[in-house]
Amino acid sequence: MTPRLRTAVTADLPGIVEVFLDCWRVGYAGVLPEPVTAAMTTDRAMTLWTDILESPAAAGVVVAETDDGIVGVTRHGPVTDRRGVVESLYVSPRHQGHGTGRALLAEATGRLRDHGADTAALWVFAANTPAIGFYRAQGWIPDGTGRTQDAFGAPEIRLVRRLDPEPADAFGRLAARIASGAPGRPAGASVGLRAPGVSRHGVAGFRTLGDDPRPMTRDTAHDLASVTKIVATTTALIRLVSDRHLRLDDPVSHHLPGFTGDGRESVTVRQLLRHRGGLREWQPVYLHADNPDAALAYVQRLPLRYRPDTGRHYSDLGFMLLGGIVETVTGLGLADAVTTLVTAPLRLDHTRYATPLGTDIAASAPGDDVEHDMVATGEPHPVLPPAPEFTRWRTRPLIGEVNDGNAFHAFGEVAGHAGLFSTLDDLLTFADTLAHYRDHTRLWRPEVVDEFLAPGPDPEQALGFRRHPFSVDGRTVTMYGHPGFVGCVVGFAPETGTALAMCGNRLTTGRPPVPTDELWTQAHEAASAELTTRSQR
Repeated sequence: MTPRLRTAVTADLPGIVEVFLDCWRVGYAGVLPEPVTAAMTTDRAMTLWTDILESPAAAGVVVAETDDGIVGVTRHGPVTDRRGVVESLYVSPRHQGHGTGRALLAEATGRLRDHGADTAALWVFAANTPAIGFYRAQGWIPDGTGRTQDAFGAPEIRLVRRLDPEPADAFGRLAARIASGAPGRPAGASVGLRAPGVSRHGVAGFRTLGDDPRPMTRDTAHDLASVTKIVATTTALIRLVSDRHLRLDDPVSHHLPGFTGDGRESVTVRQLLRHRGGLREWQPVYLHADNPDAALAYVQRLPLRYRPDTGRHYSDLGFMLLGGIVETVTGLGLADAVTTLVTAPLRLDHTRYATPLGTDIAASAPGDDVEHDMVATGEPHPVLPPAPEFTRWRTRPLIGEVNDGNAFHAFGEVAGHAGLFSTLDDLLTFADTLAHYRDHTRLWRPEVVDEFLAPGPDPEQALGFRRHPFSVDGRTVTMYGHPGFVGCVVGFAPETGTALAMCGNRLTTGRPPVPTDELWTQAHEAASAELTTRSQR
């Protein structure tokens, strides 16, 4: 089972201590004097790791987690003079030999590289032959420096590694190309790749502009826009179908009784997920409703534009209805339902509706100018009459408030089609979980995910997820995911265990914005090149 990697939180303390003590007592047997290993009691270990997790050093602690809990932990220190240190690396003896250590080490060195390190060092006990062999296989070499600490009474040797600039530069150059700041291109971007034994990231540019431009970081929160459709709504539906609370072929009207007449009784949940429900692509719901209940009722009353299941017509309105179905089935508001079904169990700790955590937030746009023009011109989607005057257009930079007009003005910033904020690492965690969905039977039934990912009448569209080819070393597989209007995209390829994510703010530097698909193609190519190069080493 491939673990998920994430920054540790204080609630991880018991799991971290369990792994630490297992390694200390099993892995260090015969390496350290017996009195030293015996002296590391549970209370001492709890105090040690509590001090770490409650200090600034906690930012450098990364855990590996499966459905069984914490199975590994690594800790890196701050970067000084472009040199980083991997302070420790522990993997539960029961989970060694399956790539967890490699993944944690790659994550630690990737983070050090992101913080400006070009070399890294670590210490290992000289008698710990298996550990030395593991590190040397990952490119670490002894630099001839040794020490013996009084606390341990055993010689240690220092290993160092040049943080290979080629893959880091590749993603750094990619982020810089994406975030050139030229008109229509993002002011800032972050790109990340995870695959077995691979962790790559690149960050460039600015998250906000103006008199005090702030740099984009790996931890910047982004407006996901339509990526909400899969991270929140589609994944929530996977869980509800897995738990048999909902069937894909249920008529929409079974859950939303207002969705009747004009042939709407025949439209199913499956058809909405495939964008084949016959609904209009978009309408400015906020011209007719200013609260979530009125907005959902208005969408239910809208006449169909197409005969159901006769073609794919990408529809925000369909996912507004799907969000309403999630609420009806769970009996919860959509934000609480998504927390319960998705973000909490998947440990997406920085993903939430309406208001992002912290102050490291990317601007999404200079205001409502795009939507204003859509209403004024009827392009690209005709606006149904009557179109009353709207006076609540936003003219301020949008930072920490939902960009999508319908989500913000009509649905209270929480909707099935838009409204989530997230970070690059959370998107990678989401994608990595789906890339290994068969390992997560506590979350869903794999056969249900199979059904959601299967091709339908339109080859590029699964249930909720977009489908597109992804090539690695001459082999073409399917990547599933979704783009967002603001500039974020996430994708995953189960056949290769690949997770790919891109975050950007393409609406901040002028119009017309570069198409998100064009930027995503560049990320695809970089990921393909990185994985192909690695497979040929």
